[in-house]
Amino acid sequence: MILLAIPCAIILGIFLEFKSFFIELFQELFTAIKEAWIESKNMEATKNNLSIETTRNVDDMAIVEDADFTTAPVEKIEKIKYMLPQAELLSKSVVDKKADNNYVDVLTVILKEEKIDIQDVTVDDTLMTYKIFFKSCFIKDTVLRKVLTKIKWKLGSDEIFIRKHTEAEKYCFEIKRNQDNNFICLGNIAKKTSEHIPLFFGVDEEDNVIVKDMVETNHLLIAGQTGSGKSVCLLSIVNGLLLNKTPDELKLIMIDYKGTELNLFKNIPHLACPIQTTKYGAMNSLYWLVDLMKDRYSLLKRNDYQNLEDYNKENEPLPYFVCIIDEVANLISDKRKEFDELLEKLSSMSRAAGIYLIVSTQRPDSKTISSTLKANMTTKVAFKVASGVNSRIILDANGAEKLRGKGDCLLNCNGNITHLQVANTTKEDIKSVVEAIKVQGNNKQYDSELMAILENGFEA
Repeated sequence: MILLAIPCAIILGIFLEFKSFFIELFQELFTAIKEAWIESKNMEATKNNLSIETTRNVDDMAIVEDADFTTAPVEKIEKIKYMLPQAELLSKSVVDKKADNNYVDVLTVILKEEKIDIQDVTVDDTLMTYKIFFKSCFIKDTVLRKVLTKIKWKLGSDEIFIRKHTEAEKYCFEIKRNQDNNFICLGNIAKKTSEHIPLFFGVDEEDNVIVKDMVETNHLLIAGQTGSGKSVCLLSIVNGLLLNKTPDELKLIMIDYKGTELNLFKNIPHLACPIQTTKYGAMNSLYWLVDLMKDRYSLLKRNDYQNLEDYNKENEPLPYFVCIIDEVANLISDKRKEFDELLEKLSSMSRAAGIYLIVSTQRPDSKTISSTLKANMTTKVAFKVASGVNSRIILDANGAEKLRGKGDCLLNCNGNITHLQVANTTKEDIKSVVEAIKVQGNNKQYDSELMAILENGFEA
């Protein structure tokens, strides 16, 4: 007994010493057992509810299986075929073919006073240009300057567009009459063409329609002072593209910092992203284009192709991309270095990848148009500018300072300069074409990768 009492006394002493600890331990055990019991009851109730719900669902399925759907019509969903808008949607202008006889008479009188014999006078109705052919092939420059001064005085003209040249072995010079041209609408020259990226410019002095393929002529620069017709030219080019190309053939990225020039084209399926009106969005769009260019070059390299045109002939065609930037001077005013690097990289490398630039500006100076950008843009359109310096920056030649505005321009395509009247397009024409596209149900089809970059920013 004594041996048994000793361990009990020890255990009792330990318990009394750590009484509080054992009490807390027993309380925690009791709480855990109670919670486990409550949880088991809840699980049992949940199982009962599930069994009841399952029974109901089985009954509902039985009702559905008994139903007869054999007479219900089945609709076949087909992909809507895209239809190009018709050129008949555009308005047309009527060119006045009647020359101003009084103007011709005055010119004849002035020349006869200076004893210059006239052989023939021809009139270009569109550009209101008078070509005067002389019998003699040798006329002093001093006499010509005197004649031109008299023409300016008597006809009240401050600016006369004059060119001297030999044509058909006849000495002649041209006088550009200082009045409004006969406007040529896009509807007069628009047609279905086989060009990859057709650019409808207008008509030249011989009334020939000027249409260029951007794949052959490369990037396009449009420059001129305010009110000279620069924006009208840009809108006509875009409208002409929509008349000839489907969203699968051509994708557009529009950067309009003012937010008013290109707004009429919003939500068309040709757009790869919404029209960008901020510098942040413009820069991310250009970053994405550079990334796309690199991806396409990798694709062409793996398949042994030199350019996208050759690739599309033998594979599933990839769309061409045209990035349109309105008023680039305002866009690059802050982050000039970044924008210049992106534009120069695209203008020098993106052609073979099927990516092209159309850049317009009303400040054609050396700060806006860098030498590298100018060299890579082999197609240039110069509207009226303030001085011969600006004309040489755009065209590498004088002449744009003598233009009269309102669509009168000079086109320099790979070194060949053509004098032309740009095609005019109205707000109603653009709305008609855009509505014809949207009515087919082909709404905006934005690129998901580009949209993610515009939302989250570009990560190099």
